[in-house]
Amino acid sequence: MNHDKPDASADARYFVTDGDATIGPVAGDLLIRGIHAGKVPLEAMVWSPGWEKWKSVTEYAADIGALPSGEIEKASSKIARVSDLLPAQLPPIDPERQTLAEARDLTEAARQMLHLCAALTGAECGWVHVVAHDAGNAMVTIEGIGPRAAFGVGRSIDPSDQALRAARDGRTVLAEPIPGVVGSATAARILATGIAPASVLMTPVLCAGNLIIMLELGIASRASGFSARDAAVTEQVARELSTIARKRNWHR
Repeated sequence: MNHDKPDASADARYFVTDGDATIGPVAGDLLIRGIHAGKVPLEAMVWSPGWEKWKSVTEYAADIGALPSGEIEKASSKIARVSDLLPAQLPPIDPERQTLAEARDLTEAARQMLHLCAALTGAECGWVHVVAHDAGNAMVTIEGIGPRAAFGVGRSIDPSDQALRAARDGRTVLAEPIPGVVGSATAARILATGIAPASVLMTPVLCAGNLIIMLELGIASRASGFSARDAAVTEQVARELSTIARKRNWHR
């Protein structure tokens, strides 16, 4: 039996990586849509549970007769946002939008984002970090969830941190099956909350091209970890917060 045979059905689950961050699990049919829409670069690597090794997206698409041609092959070299791969409309977040709108400043809005996204995704631990303009634009931890989270508040993230670099590029990091440098950085930080996560999720908030908030979540009790839908929901909240921040000049 060939365990590496691709399956483009909605039931199949795939993880896609560009070497830094990984998106997944994504259904086979959604992955194909992402490839043809130019959202998934052909030079990225794809893996599915049961496969012995990763393979290129080009090889995967060729194996199932779905290799795009023409301009579609000029896809971006970076993986799209998770929400770009989900064709179904996400649930409205009107209550969450109102809560964010009531925040008095960026710090309060970031705290609200942490707790709102934890509730929406089922996360049991995590951190939220905010840019500190008075500290050389360092990303400083302002709140956490977990039995030891209080001890991590006030710390700043090393500028060379791989997850921070991905966040500055506006990239979400989701549930890597074989943690790369980005996922490992987030997982190590979340471990300091006092809970060992089975899955991690990092979502950035950018405003006018600059990183203002970095959200990191972890989940321990759900064996399947975070889903692509969980990541898309946090991205939706991040976009709402970015809009509010721009209107109130919180990014300056």
